[in-house]
Amino acid sequence: MERSSGPAVHGPAIGQLKGKDQVEAAYREMVGGFPDMEFEQHRLLLDGHRAVAVLTFRGTHEGEFAGIPGTGKRISFDVLVAIRFEGTSIAGLRFFYDFNAAKMKTGAFKVKPV
Repeated sequence: MERSSGPAVHGPAIGQLKGKDQVEAAYREMVGGFPDMEFEQHRLLLDGHRAVAVLTFRGTHEGEFAGIPGTGKRISFDVLVAIRFEGTSIAGLRFFYDFNAAKMKTGAFKVKPV
């Protein structure tokens, strides 16, 4: 069986990506939307061919991301990343975070009080 040319990546804002080209395009979109983005690592748990990273994302929403025009707001939110390895290569990444809460922080998504 031939290996794909990049990891499979899943996330709330990006859906499912396969292969190096799709992953690179999503990364370019993220950098375009949040050019000053940074991740702070709080914990990394390893178990054989799997790992979980507990992170905080921070960035200023300056450009379009996931169809949402830049708002100029600095946001932060917690992220959990499940990582799967094949040998010494990353074979899969799955991002877990509350995308609606992130959109609310940019001001692009509003919730009406009930």
